[in-house]
Amino acid sequence: SQITNVLRCLYLEACGYQVTVTELVGWEHSMKNELIVARYTGHKKRSAVERLRQLLAEFGIASLQASRFPMLPAEAQKNELPTPADQ
Repeated sequence: SQITNVLRCLYLEACGYQVTVTELVGWEHSMKNELIVARYTGHKKRSAVERLRQLLAEFGIASLQASRFPMLPAEAQKNELPTPADQ
């Protein structure tokens, strides 16, 4: 569940959200106890795109990028993030 939350947060940051993760209850009660709060700012983080791609490759799940993270820019265009007008 930890890597899933990391991927979710990176994707949100890559799409222009400011992300905060809050623990709901103690870890001794549940491993799935994090609340992800996201607020749209429009500031898309290039570093989040790059880190998300690195983690997908590292865990052997890069093939999921198109289906699970469809708003990421294409690999060939990774240096150019779409603007809100492009979406």
